[in-house]
Amino acid sequence: MEESLMIILDTDVIIELFKNNPKIKEKIAGFNLDELAISVITVAEILHGAINKTELAKINKHLSLYKILDIKEEISAICINLMKKYCLSHRPYVQDLFIASTSLYH
Repeated sequence: MEESLMIILDTDVIIELFKNNPKIKEKIAGFNLDELAISVITVAEILHGAINKTELAKINKHLSLYKILDIKEEISAICINLMKKYCLSHRPYVQDLFIASTSLYH
């Protein structure tokens, strides 16, 4: 059985898509929508940036295009291990580690 491809988009990629960045749009155009996913952390970060109801509605419509990946217990464990490994050397942001952990899990 062939494994299906899943591309997990980072928050920065979604922001660039909102800005209609042609380079990002071109790269994403090579994939089917059912191959694209985002972390629930990305959803929260993007919603946090909404400045009014009109923008919030646009954001909700755009985010609904992607499969949203929840945080499972295994993802939390990966995140904690990454934080233990890199907290002193790289000072990573928690939300970035959760997105990275989601990608590693899937």
